[in-house]
Amino acid sequence: MNWELIGAVAEVAGALAVVISLIFLRLEIRSSRRSTESASVDALAVGFNSWNAQLTSDPVFFEMFYSILSDPDSARAMDKARFLYMFQSLANHLSTVKNITKRVLSLARNGKYMARGSHSCLIPKVGNGR
Repeated sequence: MNWELIGAVAEVAGALAVVISLIFLRLEIRSSRRSTESASVDALAVGFNSWNAQLTSDPVFFEMFYSILSDPDSARAMDKARFLYMFQSLANHLSTVKNITKRVLSLARNGKYMARGSHSCLIPKVGNGR
């Protein structure tokens, strides 16, 4: 065996190793992105649950909340401020939901994901989408 043949085989093996590494890297990046998106959605659910828990767990707070909705002019300034901050928290969550929804719809339009079921369970399209 001559050195040129050994060098050529080594170059082919090196090129193959690079291609395999790139494929692996692509799969890992995709998996990481999906995990991050899933964690974001979970965090939103936790945020909504904590918002609801805050509202329903304290009867005095719920009464204040309901009275402001019923007659905002009769509420104390401090209660109005609490109400405002609570709704700001809800608005922040809704804004994040809107941004995630826009991203998901963009991916779906580009054929990268398809929605399945009545909720936003996204499945990567494979082949012809079956």
